[in-house]
Amino acid sequence: MSTMQFQFNTDSSVMGTTAVAERIEAQVRHRLARFAERLTRLEVHVSDVNGRKAGSDDKHCTIEARPRS
Repeated sequence: MSTMQFQFNTDSSVMGTTAVAERIEAQVRHRLARFAERLTRLEVHVSDVNGRKAGSDDKHCTIEARPRS
């Protein structure tokens, strides 16, 4: 059985560095490990709700999990 793919997406106002992507991937894979054999792909989408305004309470994260058929 193939391994679950992971994709990390950000909008232009979020720092989507490799280090950030790796840290998020590790955390999400750890939390969803019990479902890994039932999933083909995880997609994480992070955006900044109010763009240019400062603050850490305005981030939005959506996780899409694609099931095996």
